[in-house]
Amino acid sequence: SSGINAEWPLRPGEKARRVSDDQLSKQLRGMKKSLTNLKKELDFHKTPDSIDDRFGTEMNVFLEYANEEYEKLEATYTNMGKCVAEIITFYGEDAKKTNAEDFFSDIVTFCNDFETARVENAKMKEAKKREEKQKEMKEKEKRRKEQKDKERKNFIIDEQGEGEGVLDDLMDALKTGQAYNRDNRRKQ
Repeated sequence: SSGINAEWPLRPGEKARRVSDDQLSKQLRGMKKSLTNLKKELDFHKTPDSIDDRFGTEMNVFLEYANEEYEKLEATYTNMGKCVAEIITFYGEDAKKTNAEDFFSDIVTFCNDFETARVENAKMKEAKKREEKQKEMKEKEKRRKEQKDKERKNFIIDEQGEGEGVLDDLMDALKTGQAYNRDNRRKQ
């Protein structure tokens, strides 16, 4: 295990890179302009056309609520800008020269490349293990075959057809002195 979680904190960059600061700013300005226009319209129609006309009353309630929500949204947008600038600076970029879209695109690219490298490294590690295991198995097979060949070479058939190990026989003959006796018998 590499010790690195694939779901680390930079993963939300995938969604963040799709957010356009210019579009958000433009939409907020559009909302503010719409609220200002609504306020002007309500100021123009302060007096209702009839007793049953509740447009002004209802729209004033809506405008008050909409202004409160807009202020929250604007505060969130401002805070987001500060946070993005902080994270851009934290990662060593100049927040004044780097926009959020480019920064988060770079982060996503880095995360994807990092994940690809992590997977490739794991595959290479597995391949190396398999290769070492195959090499070890070949070495074992080679040693087994060499041992078998060695045993075959050291095996002879005597006159009765029974097999005996040549080296064992020679060692025994040397220890007991029979090796010299045989040679003497053959010479005679």
